[in-house]
Amino acid sequence: MNVCVPDASRANFNVYEQRVTGSDPMSGIPSIEDLLTSSKPEEVVHKAETEKTAPEKFQERISEIQLKEREEEAQTKAGAGGTPYVALRGFAVSPEALELIPKETAESLHVVPFLFTGPELRIGSTDPANTDVRELAFQLGERAKTHVGIYQISEDSLAYVLHLYEALPKIAKIIKGVRISEKEIAEYQTKMPHLESVGALLVSANTTDVMAVMIAAALQFGSSDIHVEAEEAGIKVRFRVDGVLQEIAQLPKESWKKIIARVKLISGLKINVTNRPQDGRFTIFIKEGNTDVRVSSLPTNWGESVVMRILKPSSINVDFESLGFREKSFAKLAKELEKPHGMILTTGPTGSGKTTTLYSMLRKLNKPGVKIITLEDPIEYKLEGVNQSQVDAEKKYTFAGGLRSILRQDPDIVMVGEIRDLETADTAVNAALTGHLLLSTVHTNDAAVSRHEESSARHSRKIGRTNPRRHSARVSRPRSRV
Repeated sequence: MNVCVPDASRANFNVYEQRVTGSDPMSGIPSIEDLLTSSKPEEVVHKAETEKTAPEKFQERISEIQLKEREEEAQTKAGAGGTPYVALRGFAVSPEALELIPKETAESLHVVPFLFTGPELRIGSTDPANTDVRELAFQLGERAKTHVGIYQISEDSLAYVLHLYEALPKIAKIIKGVRISEKEIAEYQTKMPHLESVGALLVSANTTDVMAVMIAAALQFGSSDIHVEAEEAGIKVRFRVDGVLQEIAQLPKESWKKIIARVKLISGLKINVTNRPQDGRFTIFIKEGNTDVRVSSLPTNWGESVVMRILKPSSINVDFESLGFREKSFAKLAKELEKPHGMILTTGPTGSGKTTTLYSMLRKLNKPGVKIITLEDPIEYKLEGVNQSQVDAEKKYTFAGGLRSILRQDPDIVMVGEIRDLETADTAVNAALTGHLLLSTVHTNDAAVSRHEESSARHSRKIGRTNPRRHSARVSRPRSRV
């Protein structure tokens, strides 16, 4: 992105604009410069001539002269500062441009956008040399991936464009989430004294209440995941509690389309897309604190399988000392955490507490004098004082590539959400060997399997000889499930 303040010379500026926009003088299509030069002060659109009294005509003429003087003053200022000038009164300002800068920002910085074509953005300011204006231009260019040009304008042009903000449609902000009141939760809880009673309540609930009942029940019984699966004969609802899936209810197949549409709507998924996986997220707004829910949909034979993972902040607020390790394992792990470099892996199946353990260790290690960077897919919980980065396969930002970039950030401690392939394992091992403490997880049934997988990676023998600061463990009795 380049922020450009073109030369005030008209000839040079014409050449610059023609090169940027690709306009051809012979094509009859006006360039950006053609549009700008067509709005000179003396060509401002005036009120249609009607019968006016002499005083009215005199006052109108005085106003025109004063306007022209102010525009000429702005033009002179532009020439002195080497900034291009434009008069915006009567200019057809692009609504797409106005949406790029909030009105409050425009008023405070005296800057307005007036033309946006995609690759090109033009903004005008009464003080183009202001560092805040230039910083805003830079941010706009980075955010919109466009080339930004800054122009000198008069106070009259500024007021004219600010007034146009009133014509923009007011769009209400959409909040993706489910808001459950304390009264509703209390009402549902009285109707769900035990897990088996949830099914009857779900079957009798309408589409809107089905979501509220499932979420309220999951929060009440400490479920980490809600599974909603389309089957040939109906809809199966299952909760994962303490790492074990338990069937909660069988809903009629006729309600599938309404339920899946409701889930997709609040989680930001495309309702009409049913033939490929989708990932979304929404928030549960409750008095105790907002809780994020990660949503995944997968096409199946009879519809789609939807899994909602409840990411309760309280689930990671487990003290390191309260993780539930056996005494010997805990003492060894505590000793490894005190060392400045090496690798610590938490291993185990789904629901064994790997993520809870990782976050607990990070919270113990998070100190003012330590830089911690994490690489996650996705970021499940937010930790204050920790730099958290999320991988994005579509943008080729993978665990392996991200980890290499992280090592150039001079971290003391690195956390990789999961080691999934040999490339990530190699990079992680090298990081542990070069003065970093690396924390990660491996999805296995137990620590013995993880050691077998570890031995198949390159440099495994070298690591075994030179890096005794390696510890692989699995939570024996996790207090919470992630």
